[in-house]
Amino acid sequence: MKKWIVLSSLFLIFLSGCGVRKPISNEEILQLIKEANTAEKMKAAEKSIYIKDNRAEKTYSVYDDGVSSVTSYYDEKDLMYRTEIREKDFLYSLEDGKFSQLIDLKDEADIWEKMASYFALMDLKEVERTDVFYIVKARIIDDRINDYFKKDKRIASADMDLMVDKTFLITSIQNEVLNYEDGSKEELSETEIVYGKKPENAMEQEIRSFFDEKKEFRSCTVIREENGAESSVQYNIAKGAASGVVLPAGFFLHDRSCVFDDEEMDNDVSYRVSDREEGKEVIHEGTLSEDGVYTDDASGFVSLNSYIPDLILEIRYATTYNFVGDRIDGYQKPLAFLSKEAAQALKKASDEFVSKGYRLKIYDAYRPQRAVEHFIRWAEDIKDVRMKPYFYPDLDKSVLFEQNYIADRSSHSRGSTLDLTLFDMSTGKDVDMGGTFDLFSEISHTDYEDLNDVQKANRRLLNETMKKYGFNEYAEEWWHYTLKNEPYPNTYFDFVIDDSVLKGNE
Repeated sequence: MKKWIVLSSLFLIFLSGCGVRKPISNEEILQLIKEANTAEKMKAAEKSIYIKDNRAEKTYSVYDDGVSSVTSYYDEKDLMYRTEIREKDFLYSLEDGKFSQLIDLKDEADIWEKMASYFALMDLKEVERTDVFYIVKARIIDDRINDYFKKDKRIASADMDLMVDKTFLITSIQNEVLNYEDGSKEELSETEIVYGKKPENAMEQEIRSFFDEKKEFRSCTVIREENGAESSVQYNIAKGAASGVVLPAGFFLHDRSCVFDDEEMDNDVSYRVSDREEGKEVIHEGTLSEDGVYTDDASGFVSLNSYIPDLILEIRYATTYNFVGDRIDGYQKPLAFLSKEAAQALKKASDEFVSKGYRLKIYDAYRPQRAVEHFIRWAEDIKDVRMKPYFYPDLDKSVLFEQNYIADRSSHSRGSTLDLTLFDMSTGKDVDMGGTFDLFSEISHTDYEDLNDVQKANRRLLNETMKKYGFNEYAEEWWHYTLKNEPYPNTYFDFVIDDSVLKGNE
């Protein structure tokens, strides 16, 4: 049986207690393990906890000493690409050389709570005694087990060996095996949990050095309303750093005084947050936009239905005929919204196409962030392949993230991107582009060569005209164009698609 190398401090714990011990039964050992591994007792017993977890092929490390926590993210080659330091009121991060300092108001459960909840699911079985450790056979059978392991098929149970020191604290987990309902098994990479040790982390040192070098700061004020009571806190944030706030569940950002995240003026940023949803400006879990905000402000948008009457709308995500197979979150009506600037440019392109006997057909324009998150949930459910024959017949759904067909942010959510094709008014049909909208395939690439002359000419006509009026192509989707000088390059919107949202913006 493979065992993790034990820290020397744990040997000292054993040696200090090597006097005469009263015999203890296996049943008593199991009970003491359950009592010792609560969040409160783990936190009191040790000053820090370090975890490295290879489960679900996503390696990361976490260090928490009760004052600051460090989370490191690694790629498939086990190379660190991002590190976050979370301290009271602040979240620092470094990714691809970009430093961020965010005001952190999020109430996140600490690492001890997370580990204690995981241990609480375990049914402890056999005990094997060594001079220094107990090795305990454990099994998890629980409705939540799939949430913990995040696998694509149903898990009946999980077996593992726990290394437990003589203080009855679990110090590592090894030999994990998933037992699937179909009778198959899977051996997992091990999770290492080490108490009282801080890992080497070069990127953490780089973050701290980066911050120490900052000589000037700008002031940020957070005005927080909770249960009708208002409080105000002022923070200093390094000038030029990416700014924003990370909110706890149930809180909403109502307004802020600046738009861009690189302002150099003092007192240039203020945020008003509250537990009232009315007029909310949503900040989502996960990756923040560059300015830290997903906004519900639709004042800069128009509805293409009335702004460009010549358009044909076929808003797929407001129907069930799309790659998901369901109506997508946020598409309350089959409408197309776009920023005013993008709509003005599109109208010029539309007028030229009409003069040549064509009309533009719009499949999608502005896309709420909640729709993107709907796509992500669908992509994670590997079993849902209802629409595979129509949209990804030659592609395994498991590679959608890897091959960038699905991402956690979309240029559509910035309000100046749209998906479209040409409709030939003489034939009453869509022109032949050599591939259909939202087909996950190389055929959809703009420069795909295996097309006939007519198909190539049709793609070229669409491409050249859209570029003429200020739109950039997307190389992997012939139907996808973004306004070159988009007005909101760093902001991702989340208002729903409903004609009541715009309130006469046209």
